[in-house]
Amino acid sequence: MFFDAYTGSVMAIAHRGARSLAPENTLFAVSKARHAGAYAWEMDVQMTGDGQLVITHDETINRVSNVAFVPEFLDRKPWRVKDFTLAELRSLDFGSWYVREDPFGQIAAGAVSATDAETYRGALIPTLEEGLRMTREHGFRINVEIKDLSGLPGDDVVTRKVLEMIDRFDLVEQAILSSFQFKYLLQARDILPELPTAALVEEENMPEGDILTVLQNLGVQAWHPDKDIVKADDLRRVRDAGLFVNVYTVNDLREMRFLMNKGVTGLITDFPQRVRGL
Repeated sequence: MFFDAYTGSVMAIAHRGARSLAPENTLFAVSKARHAGAYAWEMDVQMTGDGQLVITHDETINRVSNVAFVPEFLDRKPWRVKDFTLAELRSLDFGSWYVREDPFGQIAAGAVSATDAETYRGALIPTLEEGLRMTREHGFRINVEIKDLSGLPGDDVVTRKVLEMIDRFDLVEQAILSSFQFKYLLQARDILPELPTAALVEEENMPEGDILTVLQNLGVQAWHPDKDIVKADDLRRVRDAGLFVNVYTVNDLREMRFLMNKGVTGLITDFPQRVRGL
C-alpha cells in the first residue's frame, strides 16, 4: 500500500512535483521530486474537451502556459482545460513561464541551474498516462488528486477512468487517490476498494460535524487538511484512530517543525528538499 514504506519519519509529498525547482505538474517536476528524496509526488487530474486525462491544476491554463500569446486561441478566453483537445494543449509551452517568472526565486538563488532552466522551455502538459508510467518506471509513489469537475463534462466518468489507468499500470500499491469532491472518494471505494484514498479539506469544503466521523464514513485512509484549519485535538483523534494526516501546503521551515512536533505523518510541500533536510 502507499503507506507501507512509512517509518514514522514525516513523509515529504512533493506538491505538483517539486514545483519550487521545475514547472509544476510537469515531468521535470517529478524528476526533481525524486532527486530531492520525496516520499511521493502529488499531481492534479483534469479532463480535456475530447475526454483525455491531463495533469494540470487550474481550471484554466493561462497561468502555466503561453496560450494567451497564441493568436489562434485568443477567442478561447478564459482558456479552460475543457475547451481544448489534447492535441491543442500539447501544442502549447508549459515551461517557459517558470523561467520567466521564477515563482519561488530558486533560479535567482542558484538552486535551479541555467542549464535546467533552459530545458524547461517548451515543456509539454503531461497526460495522466505519462505521469503514471514515469512513476512506475522509477518505483516512485504518487498522490493522484482528481479536481472537482462538478457541472463539467466528465464529472460522471472521471473517477472510473482514473482508476482504470492506475490499475492498468499496476500502481495500486504505490498510489493514493485524493479529492476535495468527496463523491469521487466514495466512487473509488466501490470501484477499486484496495486503492487507499484521502479526503482533501479546506475552509470552503469543511464538512459539518465531527471530522473523524466524516473520514470514517468516507472510508478513507488519510486526511489531507489545509494547514490553516488543523486543530491539535482533531489531529490527535484522527491519528489515534489509525489514519494518516498529511497537511498542505507547508513550505516554511518553522511551520514544518511545528507540524512535525504535533504528530503529522506527512507534509505536502513545494519544497520536498527542505523536509529531507529536517
